[in-house]
This record gives sequence, structure tokens and C-alpha cells, in this order.
Amino acid sequence: MPFLLAKLEKDLFERKECARLVLLAIFARKAIFLYGPPGTAKSMIARKVSLAFGTPEDIFGPLDIG
Repeated sequence: MPFLLAKLEKDLFERKECARLVLLAIFARKAIFLYGPPGTAKSMIARKVSLAFGTPEDIFGPLDIG
């Protein structure tokens, strides 16, 4: 989990608590509802989480073409 948290927090300035809570909800198999006014990084957090769990390295492992 520390690796995923660092990966999410890297680009989320002042949203570290939200990133931690989103990861906690995912690991607890609970729903996530991001609520707030426009421009508070709700969509960016959702994209970062989906990319963190959907990169080819996560699915296939490290790729070695050699």
C-alpha cells in the first residue's frame, strides 16, 4: 500500500488525505463518492486511482524486451 499511496500523492498537492481515504475505501471494498465544488480535483483523483490499478505493469509484471 505505501507504493500505491506514494504513486497517488505524487501529483496531488494538498489532497493527500483524500488519496489515503480513497485507497482505504478501495481496500475495504467500499464505494467512493467524491463530492465538492468544481475545480477540487475530484476527476483527477478518480483518474489517478484508475491508472494506479490499471497499468500494464500491474497486470503483466515488468516487461523485458531483450
